[in-house]
Amino acid sequence: MAAATRLMARLRRLPFLLVAAAVLLVGTAAAVHAPAFAQEEEARPWSLRDLFFPRRSERVAPLPEDRFPARPKKKKPVVRKPAEPQVPVVEKTTDARTILVIGDFIASGLAEG
Repeated sequence: MAAATRLMARLRRLPFLLVAAAVLLVGTAAAVHAPAFAQEEEARPWSLRDLFFPRRSERVAPLPEDRFPARPKKKKPVVRKPAEPQVPVVEKTTDARTILVIGDFIASGLAEG
């Protein structure tokens, strides 16, 4: 009687074991399978950058140029520096002295005076 119960327990587990073996076999075959290298363009890793900024080879081809007329090119304006104002030269008196002003940016106004 004990042998019969053991046999029945093994027969109940048999479908689960077969399914597990099939899944393991298919998973191993899928992991080992590799496409032919002659059909591969270039093996490069995928990155998040490819999602937002695809590489040129993956982009859609641009529309033909004859579909849209060419815009006339605008001339860039010539940028000229403004003329520097003439600073009047102040002549120093003979008894002029040099003063050292120490401080932060507030003291610079005093130093200029």
